[in-house]
Amino acid sequence: MAQCQGITKAGKRCRIRIVDDGTKYCRYHKSQGRTFGNWNNSKDSKSLDGPGYIYVFTLEHMLQRRPVKQDWLRMAAPTSDNIINYDKTRQLKPKHYILLKIGFTSGTPKRRLEQWRRQCKHQFTLVTPRMLSSIVCSKKDKMHVLLHSFSRLSLQDLGKYSKFDNKNLGFHTKLAFQTEQKIHHILHEKYGFGKIYCEGCKSTNGGIHKEWFLVPREDVKNIFEKINDLCQ
Repeated sequence: MAQCQGITKAGKRCRIRIVDDGTKYCRYHKSQGRTFGNWNNSKDSKSLDGPGYIYVFTLEHMLQRRPVKQDWLRMAAPTSDNIINYDKTRQLKPKHYILLKIGFTSGTPKRRLEQWRRQCKHQFTLVTPRMLSSIVCSKKDKMHVLLHSFSRLSLQDLGKYSKFDNKNLGFHTKLAFQTEQKIHHILHEKYGFGKIYCEGCKSTNGGIHKEWFLVPREDVKNIFEKINDLCQ
């Protein structure tokens, strides 16, 4: 028996056990599975195929040496009408987790980041492989920081990110949209599905973003390696 991949109204992974026959969601959360869709065969994926970059960014304060909670950055249970009850929210604790936004662009990640900054009215920063040793919190990586001052990567580490363009600060790929969809699918499977409610751009798209992921800091290196592997 497998565990349902759905997310409950309390924001936790569903505990219902389902037959391990390829089905990912129980009958209560089937709609969440349809949200991700069959990205590999969709008409949109074919029409949007083309070269570009996969970029990763986060909120600037989450890259501080000792990130602290922000009163405006809060977690809430999902609702069907997308209305938040602020009395039932809690602050997001960034010590062991980090919010990552992963997307694609046919332009440059730097230019796309500026667009997001203007739209959301937040201070975002692109995340690069050279930052990884200061993001993660495992004992092994703390030792890595001591051995490699100024967060410089070893030659062995650099080889893991062969698709990363240090000038444009993104992973170059021949199929940018499909690569992004594959990455999202993998991360949704592992970390679940949630929504980010953004006050800064609620007038343009309802203030909801679906491409953010709340992940353990110790997993960020593995995520970057997976992105590099998926880029063609």
